[in-house]
Amino acid sequence: MTTEQIEQQQTAGFCNLRFTPDLEEAFRRSRAGLIRHRARPVSIAGLILFLIYAVMDALTLPAELAQVTVSIRLAITCPVIAIVIWLAYRPVPSDINFERIYTLAYLMGGLSVVAIIAAARQAGYPLPYEGMILMLMFGYFAMGLPFFNASLVSLVLVISYLMIELLNGMSGAALATNLFFLTTANIIGMVGAW
Repeated sequence: MTTEQIEQQQTAGFCNLRFTPDLEEAFRRSRAGLIRHRARPVSIAGLILFLIYAVMDALTLPAELAQVTVSIRLAITCPVIAIVIWLAYRPVPSDINFERIYTLAYLMGGLSVVAIIAAARQAGYPLPYEGMILMLMFGYFAMGLPFFNASLVSLVLVISYLMIELLNGMSGAALATNLFFLTTANIIGMVGAW
């Protein structure tokens, strides 16, 4: 992309928030490269947070539940984040493919939070659903994923959470309240990503 091309596009307007086809592809490649650079500190922060949560689980949850939640965090989520960190500093895969892997890591991290909430529900422990809100905000704002990727994965995460709560017999009023806040957080994230 040259400055002249961008200025011509600005003058012509941005239909559907996209550049002309030739510029759009260059923009996507450029954005994917920026996401790879952004992934470095964000993934390191995410890894640190999940490790802190694992320690907090071990210290605050009942031993049997903590064993499950710490295992999910240390055996699934943290290795996925570590792989993302490693790939973020390597020349391969391409930036576009890295963006896809990064999106998949967001999905896996979010599903691990859903699994932790499910394990707590099965154990009869009142673990709050706020981890889902944090995960959604992390995906939209910290990770900086493209609108479509972040929105689609976040929708899958909210539906997964909803299914877990339905299967565990959460009351309609409590479920409606949680769903309201998750939907609101998702809409806020979508607007920010757009």
